[in-house]
Amino acid sequence: MRNRKCQLFILMLLLLVQCTSKKHNYAEEIPDPMKKGGYVSNPDHIISDNTTAALNDLLGKLDQAGKAQVAVVLLESIGNQAVEDVSHLLFTTWKPGNKETNNGLVVLLVKDQHKIRFETGYGLEGDLPDVICFRIQQSVMLPYFKTDNYDEGMEKGLQAVAEILTNPEGAVNVADNGDGLADTAIEAADANAVVAHGGVNVVAEDRGVNAAVADTVSATANEPSLTTDATDANVATNSAADESQQDPNYLLPDNGISRPGVGTIFFYFFYLVFSLIIFGILKGEKHKNDLYRTTWLATSFVLLVPGIVILILSYAVNIPYSFWITLGLCYLTWTIYLSYRYTLTNAREKKLEFADRHARYEALNIAHKNLLFTAFVFPIPFLAYYRWHYQRMKKLRYEPYDCDACTQPMTLLNRNKKKAFLNQIQAAEEKVGSVIYDVWYCRHCDTHKTIGYDSIYSKVKTCPKCNNKTFEETRTQTVKRATEYSTGEGIQFSECRYCNYVEKKTFVIPRKSSSSTSSSSSGSSSSSSSGSWGGGSSGGGGSSSSW
Repeated sequence: MRNRKCQLFILMLLLLVQCTSKKHNYAEEIPDPMKKGGYVSNPDHIISDNTTAALNDLLGKLDQAGKAQVAVVLLESIGNQAVEDVSHLLFTTWKPGNKETNNGLVVLLVKDQHKIRFETGYGLEGDLPDVICFRIQQSVMLPYFKTDNYDEGMEKGLQAVAEILTNPEGAVNVADNGDGLADTAIEAADANAVVAHGGVNVVAEDRGVNAAVADTVSATANEPSLTTDATDANVATNSAADESQQDPNYLLPDNGISRPGVGTIFFYFFYLVFSLIIFGILKGEKHKNDLYRTTWLATSFVLLVPGIVILILSYAVNIPYSFWITLGLCYLTWTIYLSYRYTLTNAREKKLEFADRHARYEALNIAHKNLLFTAFVFPIPFLAYYRWHYQRMKKLRYEPYDCDACTQPMTLLNRNKKKAFLNQIQAAEEKVGSVIYDVWYCRHCDTHKTIGYDSIYSKVKTCPKCNNKTFEETRTQTVKRATEYSTGEGIQFSECRYCNYVEKKTFVIPRKSSSSTSSSSSGSSSSSSSGSWGGGSSGGGGSSSSW
């Protein structure tokens, strides 16, 4: 009896040790780059040593200039943990940034989750708001990540961050443009991304042409010579060879015309999934002054028309089927729908009852929220439309206002000078990036006009207590950890940056998979120390993107 109790005690002790050993603190496992005088932790060798050295040099100059202290972490996997939780844990453990200015930034890339996360310190939320972090990720970094070019994506993205932080005027332009207008740094990086992807297509096309020429030459060299006195045996042999090279019978009707096959079905299924994703991106959230909302009729047109036209061309008109016909029809369908969408949007904008520039700007901004994404996916003809829309929005927002008192043109103040004219609520809203304020000043009669622009990419909500747009999610707390056999429970904290109102909401943490405990074990076991960093703090601000 005593032996059984001892065995049971030892078994429970082993189980306790095993469960305890499965708890990973990534902040302690990930090598602290500052211990080696660097800023980049790359334990899984996702980027090359040359790129790591280049980033350390760039971030070192940024730190020495007092602009920001950036910690970059690249991991193969973090199991089932959320990238936001790990980045916040890294920030609170390492504490990058100056203790007084809180100008720290954590950039975390998780390869198997296909996610990139920026978490900013309190002091960077003005110069690097959430919307700018999101646009740098989407426009500069993700085009490279989608082709597994992590070296170029990380280098271009952090160069854009450095350019914004070292160029205050450029930072104003970026932060103010909630409509997706890019500053010089992001436009240059976007152009490089487009050129890089365009180059791949050109090479592929060149290879395709060379392969076609080579096949033609080979076919010509191997073609049997035909003479007028060819025997029936030769004719029969050539006919048999031609029949063996024809498409399978299930692709051919009685008249020998090729039909859509299994490959077309798979491609069309991919097209349906792709279209639903695009509709989800373009749909966005509902706003009071929406100029266009997607209807079921428009959705049906995009999803069904290409398939119906392919069937009509192949079986009713008897046109020989080609994959390029399907591809062209799918692209043409989306082009027709988007052209209708933006034409209707512009027509409704002209018929608005109000003629105020600010109201027109806000309405157009919401309706064209994802126009930059559309221009990348469908460059013909929407890349040209995007440039035209950019100039129109720039004119609506930045063309000088006339003073209401003396009718003289007013001057737009930069970020530093306009702070003196903002009240506490406006300053709090601009700090969290939910509303960006333009202050126009009249030098003749010493009056000013303040105009606020809602950021369409911001996740900050209206505070239920003070009714200001300063309520955002700050941090999460784990109440019950998830295991392989049961879900966990956590608390999401949301806080108002103006009245300090705090709200708590519980959420369910999914069960851990059996492989999550063994993943991401390639990091060093050395614990991170915040002594080498500046001692900054973060409230959880920043942005995440997936590819």
